Amino acid sequence: MKKALIAIDLISLYMQQDSLLGREDVKVLTAASNDAFLKTHRQEKVDLMVTRLDMPGGIKTEKFFELIRQSEELRQVSIILIGEDTPEHRERIAQCRANAVFIKPFDIDLLHVKMRQLLSIAPRQPYQEMLQIVDIEGKFGDRAFSGRGENISSSGILIKTEDVFATGDRIYFSFFLPDGMRIQVRGEVVRLMKLSPALHACRYGVRFTDITQQNKAAIELYVNKH
Repeated sequence: MKKALIAIDLISLYMQQDSLLGREDVKVLTAASNDAFLKTHRQEKVDLMVTRLDMPGGIKTEKFFELIRQSEELRQVSIILIGEDTPEHRERIAQCRANAVFIKPFDIDLLHVKMRQLLSIAPRQPYQEMLQIVDIEGKFGDRAFSGRGENISSSGILIKTEDVFATGDRIYFSFFLPDGMRIQVRGEVVRLMKLSPALHACRYGVRFTDITQQNKAAIELYVNKH
């Protein structure tokens, strides 16, 4: 079983969708200070820590990292460090030897992906689609919208946009495959994934409801090729 030690306030803020909580193959522990992080790691020998640069406690975060990395007993751990977008934080982060750094605001889904990578575990429901990014232009009723397509297959696409949709909404949109072919389709919003409020965006899973055989074949060819 893998063990993850997470700053207690990050549990409620960032561990909400597709998280490690509730998995039988991951034991999730929490700590409220650098001192508690160090004590728990000595007792549990965790595989992953997710912590903040400004964690409270008698040990400053830079010193905490130094103690971990210099210890033969404790150094075998991956650490994700979260900080603010300020000159002070960036300078302090540079002094820490973190495996990954996230600067607020950040994409919660990317945090989950990085956590799984560092724990070397698979997501509960891994995407089978080839990861691609394309620009989306479309219409919902009389309203135009734009966004980014992040996962694409011949049956649907994952769209990230600041526009607001509800499950069941029918949209018309078009995009260019990276090889230059234009795809025009109609689809239905079947899934909603909220991101951090600071990002002002959501991800929507859209199922194609009206797509020509030519466009479907072009998507399949492109995905299979890559």
